[in-house]
Amino acid sequence: MDSHHTGSDELVYVQTQNLILTIKGSPFHPLLYGSEFQEKESNFRIACDEDFDISLAGNPESISFQNLNNSFAGEYRHRPLFFEQQRYEIIIEGLNDHTIEF
Repeated sequence: MDSHHTGSDELVYVQTQNLILTIKGSPFHPLLYGSEFQEKESNFRIACDEDFDISLAGNPESISFQNLNNSFAGEYRHRPLFFEQQRYEIIIEGLNDHTIEF
């Protein structure tokens, strides 16, 4: 799978063989707009039963990636992506006729 390039409002994009997960929102807190965060002062972790491609807003640094018995996990260091009391849009799309349920 090719990595998807995040747009200005896409914070997280994850694609597996069966689904695409996109989280959209503002990469800044309105009360902290203009504040400078240290690059790579936050961590993002993902675990999945399928191999995945991931794109994160900003310039993330991959800390680790593991494949243990067909369970995949990754950890990335980057600037903060999520803030309290903000609105985020979560889009989950099934691929290859895969049904998604909550």
